[in-house]
Amino acid sequence: MKSYNSLCTIRRQFESAVQSVVDDIACYSSDPIADFSRNRKLPARILIPLIIQMGSASLPTELANFFDDPKFSVTASAFCQQRSKLDPEAFLHILHLMSFSRSPSLLKGYRVLAMDGSDVNIPFDPDDEETLCQTGSARPFSQLHLNALYDCLNDLFLDVSIDSSRKTGECAALKRLIRDHRYPARSIICADRGFENYELFAFCMENGQKFVIRCKDIRSNGILSTFELPDSEFDQKIKRILTRKQTNEVKEHPELYKYFAWNINFEYMPKGGAEEYPIEFRVVRIEVKKGEYECLITNLPPEKFSLDDLKELYHLRWNEEVGFRKLKYTIGMLDFHSKKRKFIRQEIYGALTLHNLAALMIHAVPIEQKKDKKYEYKANFSIGTTNIKKFLKRKIGARELEERIKKGLIPIRPDRCYKRNMRAQRVHAFQHRPA
Repeated sequence: MKSYNSLCTIRRQFESAVQSVVDDIACYSSDPIADFSRNRKLPARILIPLIIQMGSASLPTELANFFDDPKFSVTASAFCQQRSKLDPEAFLHILHLMSFSRSPSLLKGYRVLAMDGSDVNIPFDPDDEETLCQTGSARPFSQLHLNALYDCLNDLFLDVSIDSSRKTGECAALKRLIRDHRYPARSIICADRGFENYELFAFCMENGQKFVIRCKDIRSNGILSTFELPDSEFDQKIKRILTRKQTNEVKEHPELYKYFAWNINFEYMPKGGAEEYPIEFRVVRIEVKKGEYECLITNLPPEKFSLDDLKELYHLRWNEEVGFRKLKYTIGMLDFHSKKRKFIRQEIYGALTLHNLAALMIHAVPIEQKKDKKYEYKANFSIGTTNIKKFLKRKIGARELEERIKKGLIPIRPDRCYKRNMRAQRVHAFQHRPA
C-alpha cells in the first residue's frame, strides 16, 4: 500500500473514532437528554476534533486557527459552554481507539511497553487540595501526575491514569491497566524502581503478564538487600515465601520467608484467608559502568531472553521519557485553556490522542536513507505534527503531507548523551500566550 493511502486510512480511523462518540453522545454528556440536542455552531463532531488539535496559543487564537472561514466565528464563551457538556471520558475512548498500529514493531514477537509517570503543572487553584503542591518556602502551585502505558517501539500511548500530585497510586494504576487490558496480549511491561513491589510482581504473574522492573541494588535497602547475592553481574532465580505467620521457622529463615503484617494489604493473602504465598522470579544484575550496577526483576525465561536482551529491553523504557517530552513541548500539554479540572482532563486526553495520530502517520511514511550520509535520518516530529493538523482539517492532501514529512528530517545520533537537566516548569498565564 502506498504511504499516502495509509495516511488517509489513519485519518478515516480517527474520524470513525470521533463519530463513534458522536453516535453515543448521550453516554458522554452531563445531561443525556438536553445536551447536544439543539443545532449549534459547535456540535460534538466539530467540538471534539477542535479540542484534540489545540496547541499552546491563547484560546481566541486557537479558535481562529481552527475555523478558516472569516464569516464563521465562535466566541470563547460559546466554546466553553459547549465543552462543559462533554465528559472527558469521550476523549479517553478515542485515545483507546487510536492506540493500535496495523503493522507494529516487535521485539522477539512481543510489544515492548513501558509504565512511567510524569508531573503536569496546571493553573493554580488554592481550593483544590488534591492538586496543591508546595516545596519548602516556595510559592504553592497545582499539579497532576500522569501514569501512562507507552508502546516503546511504536511511539504510542496505550492507556493513561490521572493521579493527584501526591503520586499515591502508581502501582494501583498499573494493576488497573493490566486488569482492564486495553493493550496487546503478547507484551512485556517495563517499569522503574517505583514499581518494586511484591504484590505487583504476584499480580503480573497471576494475570499472565510478562514484566521487567528495575529494583534497588543489593547494597541498598530494597527487596534484594535481604538475599545473599554476589557483588558482581549475575542472572539467577530467587524463591520466596510470603507469609503472615510469625513462627520460629519464619524468624530463623529470613532468606526464605518474608513476613507481612495483617495491616499490610496483599491481594493473594487476604485477612482470614491464606497465610502463605510462594513466589519465584528471576533477578538480573547488569554492570552499566565500571563499578555501577542496575538490578532487574523479571519473569521472562532465560532461554529466550538473555542478559543482553534484558539490557535492550530496559534501555527501550527511556522512549517513554521521549514521548512525554513530545507530549509537553511539541503537542503543547504544558499550556491549558481553562482552570476547570474537567476541561484540563479533556485537553490531557486530547493531547495524548493527537500524539498518537502524529506517531501513526509519521511511522506510515518511509524515510529513504542515503548511503553517503554519516547518520541515518528520521522524520522531525514537530514539523510532522504541524502538517498533520493541516491534513486533518483538509488544508493539504495526503501526497503533500507525505512530501512535507520527508523533507523535514533530523539525524539519529545513537551515542549522544547529556546529563538530565531537572528544572521546575511554570504554567504560562492565560494573558501571556503566543499569538
